[in-house]
Amino acid sequence: MSSVIYGLTLGQTRPPGIFIEGRRYKKAGVIFFGLESAADVQPDIFNYAESSRRDKLYEAVDKINKQYGKKTVFHLAEGIQRPWTMKRDHLSPNYTTDWQQIPVVQ
Repeated sequence: MSSVIYGLTLGQTRPPGIFIEGRRYKKAGVIFFGLESAADVQPDIFNYAESSRRDKLYEAVDKINKQYGKKTVFHLAEGIQRPWTMKRDHLSPNYTTDWQQIPVVQ
């Protein structure tokens, strides 16, 4: 399992000089390609113990969220209040993941 904490930490850092005071910015998203399962990742001999503990932590968090609902346990870096949400005006149907949305031909 990859480390979400590491990804959040990277997302909060920025190269010096990239932010210019007074300039207007637009919010944008980030897409991650090439994410592999833990079975496909080559182990790191120097970081194995920490990685193993982190994996157990994320398994516990996933189990709690599955039992008590999404976002029951989350990273504080995600923020407690979410003043904005994704626009869903043009949301595509979930034909490949939701049996109820498969079109029926008559």
